[in-house]
Amino acid sequence: MRTVLAAAGVIVIGLILFPGCSRAVVEINILPEDQICATDDDCIRVDHNCGGCTCGLPVNKVHKKKYWDMLDEQCQDYHGPVCDFACSLTPACVDQRCVLTDQRAAFSGQRTDRE
Repeated sequence: MRTVLAAAGVIVIGLILFPGCSRAVVEINILPEDQICATDDDCIRVDHNCGGCTCGLPVNKVHKKKYWDMLDEQCQDYHGPVCDFACSLTPACVDQRCVLTDQRAAFSGQRTDRE
């Protein structure tokens, strides 16, 4: 019983000292109509969660401020892990939709979603 109470106490103290860690991961969804494009230059990647631990999601660059503002608002009290890494996925316009493509596959002769 003491072990259970001690563990519960540690959890409560952790939640008080690190409130952001108790929050669910916030993810922004990109609307399909915000991914419509005509050329590769129309497309960019935007982060879609507070930690930045992904390559992001593709969106037409005319909508980037909308998603940056949404993420800033959702993540203002975030205190969880944060990542910074090089992503091999590149935004491109395929069939009039912004997507992420793997440029390594294109250079190695592997099939990509653009073929």
